[in-house]
Amino acid sequence: MAAHSGSMTIARRSNTSKLQPNGLPQQPNRAGFSATARNLGHCFAPGSIFGRCIYAATPGWFPCAAGNVAMQKFKIDNFLRENPGMAPPSFVPLTDAAVNELVETLLINAGCPAGVPKDVLRELSANATPVTGVNLEQEELELQVLFGKSGINPGPVLYVEWGAMREIDRFQTADLNRHFYHVWYPGADDIEIFDDSLTWLMFVRHYGSVHVWRPSV
Repeated sequence: MAAHSGSMTIARRSNTSKLQPNGLPQQPNRAGFSATARNLGHCFAPGSIFGRCIYAATPGWFPCAAGNVAMQKFKIDNFLRENPGMAPPSFVPLTDAAVNELVETLLINAGCPAGVPKDVLRELSANATPVTGVNLEQEELELQVLFGKSGINPGPVLYVEWGAMREIDRFQTADLNRHFYHVWYPGADDIEIFDDSLTWLMFVRHYGSVHVWRPSV
């Protein structure tokens, strides 16, 4: 499924939900997946090898021997089911070493070089500025629109952080914009988005609010 905005085609998720035996929609937990859906032994870079991880052109999931895996398999499964014949979003799960390098730079930029990453992230979130008039649960805005409202001109690569600055995936900016609502699930995911400059963080919360942190000048 896709919605069109200007010249950019934005992929959208279906609103259909898997039903439980009681007939109610199955709801993901805080991390955005059910206990049966989670599979951290796989990673999902379409058609490419990153470290020792590979995703096959036909639906099939191969063990990931290196690096973190943050984006859950069930999201890729949903995409493939709803968009037959289309390649799912391409991304690279960062290794521990790459995550540590990014976190170290962010802590320096935040003025807390010796801080505990999850505590610093909580502090940055508390001091972030809300993007006025935005609730992504009520209105699905393109990521590039959120950047425009926030005065952010992102680089060609974006990072999505999934929790406590330990699980980070790298996306091409255009790809994340096109597939944002297949990556972030409202009601389930709290994520942070940033680029290589590490001079801003965008906090996207599960209830649809968006906040942006920048270092004080």
